Amino acid sequence: MAGFDNQSRAVYTVFRELIENSLDACDTHSIRPIVFVSLKLNTREELEITVADNGSGVPARYIADAFGRIFFGSKYSVMQNRGTFGLGGKMAILYGQLSTGTPVEVITTTGKDVYKVKLSIDVKLNQPIIHEKKIEKNSHLLHGTTIKLSFKGDYITARSRILKYLHMTRIALPYAT
Repeated sequence: MAGFDNQSRAVYTVFRELIENSLDACDTHSIRPIVFVSLKLNTREELEITVADNGSGVPARYIADAFGRIFFGSKYSVMQNRGTFGLGGKMAILYGQLSTGTPVEVITTTGKDVYKVKLSIDVKLNQPIIHEKKIEKNSHLLHGTTIKLSFKGDYITARSRILKYLHMTRIALPYAT
């Protein structure tokens, strides 16, 4: 898969794709982006990334397809977006699934209920496989999406590229937090 041909590049690609999707979810709805990123080592080779944003959230009826079906997109417009949760984000999810055997965890809300879903992609049928789904009340009336993904990678060699990406993103989007 392009961008995942070695473990150093895979770390950078997963990191960048998930952040770009978060920024786009905010920009598309004119929301000042607040994006939280956590990257931790589970083992010497396995990392876990969590990316949370205050974007629009994913409507309940689209969650499974948006994160578990290749070539399913939610933004069909003439305007070019930085990235939709399309191919790049799903390739990150698929890479995580194939390299660790673990599903992605998605927590999302558009402001009403909070949906917590663990899913993976059936590669042969191009369909989502739901492993777990919970619905909770959104008592704080927040909106946005959190993605937690485990994957194999080499953070040490990717670190400088990640820091440069964060620096360049901060220059391009000084209003983002």
